[in-house]
Amino acid sequence: MTNKDHLRILFQRSGLRLTREQTQLFWRFHSLLREKSRESDLTRIYNFENMVIKHYVDCAIVPSLVELPSELLDLGTGAGFPGIPIKIMMPQIRLTLVETRQERVEFLEEVLEELELKDVTLIKKKLSGPIGKRFEGVITRALEDITSTLRRVLEVLEPNGKVIFMKGPNCDEEIEEAKENMGAFYALYKDIHYTIPETTYRRRLLVYRKNDVPFRDLKEITSSDNKTYKLFKSLLTSKGIEKSSLFLMWGSKVVKETIQDHITHIEGVILRQGGPFPESILIDSPYFRLSKELFDQLDPFGTSYPILLLKKPKIRPFGDMPRKGPILAIPFQDPSNVGAVIRTSLAMGVRNLLLTESCASPFHPKAVRASGPCILSVELFGRPKLEELRALRLPIVGLATPPKGVDLLRFGFPEDFILLPGLEGPGLPLEMADQLISIPMEDGVESLNVGVATAIALFWWRARRDLRGPLSIPLKVGEGA
Repeated sequence: MTNKDHLRILFQRSGLRLTREQTQLFWRFHSLLREKSRESDLTRIYNFENMVIKHYVDCAIVPSLVELPSELLDLGTGAGFPGIPIKIMMPQIRLTLVETRQERVEFLEEVLEELELKDVTLIKKKLSGPIGKRFEGVITRALEDITSTLRRVLEVLEPNGKVIFMKGPNCDEEIEEAKENMGAFYALYKDIHYTIPETTYRRRLLVYRKNDVPFRDLKEITSSDNKTYKLFKSLLTSKGIEKSSLFLMWGSKVVKETIQDHITHIEGVILRQGGPFPESILIDSPYFRLSKELFDQLDPFGTSYPILLLKKPKIRPFGDMPRKGPILAIPFQDPSNVGAVIRTSLAMGVRNLLLTESCASPFHPKAVRASGPCILSVELFGRPKLEELRALRLPIVGLATPPKGVDLLRFGFPEDFILLPGLEGPGLPLEMADQLISIPMEDGVESLNVGVATAIALFWWRARRDLRGPLSIPLKVGEGA
């Protein structure tokens, strides 16, 4: 018995009967693979039976398990798996092989010529976006996780098209991850567990179908001269934010939280060509899809995640400020500190925030990166000069550095007051406060970061309020420091 006969019998044991022509094609394919394998690193399997079962039969059995579309893209085909065996079993399909490594591309070119396979296209490319054509189906036996592949093929797959994964039996975590991240775009509608007959080779075939969920009002932007793109770029500056009354928000967690809690503020979603497109991004807002190069210029934090375009909440006039405290006055010029204390204030239950004349924009990218969606949950007032705070007729508690001021641990906050931290660097003008407090520190440390110091002071106020501690220092407006 020749190896060619052995190959045919191994197929037959697996439930696949080959015609004479198919047997010949598989044999020629096998001969080329054995001949070129070591020099081109095509496979690490060299035992004849293992090659037949784990390569040829494993791929050739797929058409008997699931209906394949007439046009199929084999992503990451390597040495031609599963595309070449499927083409031999189903010569009527139109097949596109995608491979990035040159030595494997050269091998595949030789295979296509030797086997005289028709309607097969070979593409040397890393698939990461549109390629000028859409396909009814994609199949892959590559090792990339399911979520990454679903993202990768989103823009080359027809609506209702199939993505077929040839997997081992243990991929439940990948399935759950794909459901969470890509569930709005794909549905898993076939999950086939099987063992290749007459073997112990356990396999799993997953078939995803792309949902027909087009984005509403999707605008493609590919030029930096685009008017809308120029608007987006301006939102990286405080001047652009003030002029347009819009701002941007980055980061997967905060974007999801914002969509969940502040959807009325969303004016649009800025997408990166090729994804990601997580489930929670599907909202009734305009979408703007940017080329990777343009998107990266709008993504100074390197998140690669969709960016939210948000309507800037109004900063209410200083005169509308409630005359009850606590009120936090924010004078910081570093937007990162501004964003950090906004988040801290909300966490400590202080919602009324007073932006002084010197305060950086709370909608600056660095501020928003630090505050996240908290910026949409506080009440903002502004922008008075420091000396104008007296008009509120509330005690002003100034936060200073030791040895100035009363030790914070001994201080009892009044019921209504304004907490006024100092500026980065120069600190607080002493005449501005009715009472100075400071945070005790070890020798050798001159001062704390103003955002950290403010957070500690707010935490101590919250703790004393909740615990109703015995320490209390009466404070009257105008007593001075």
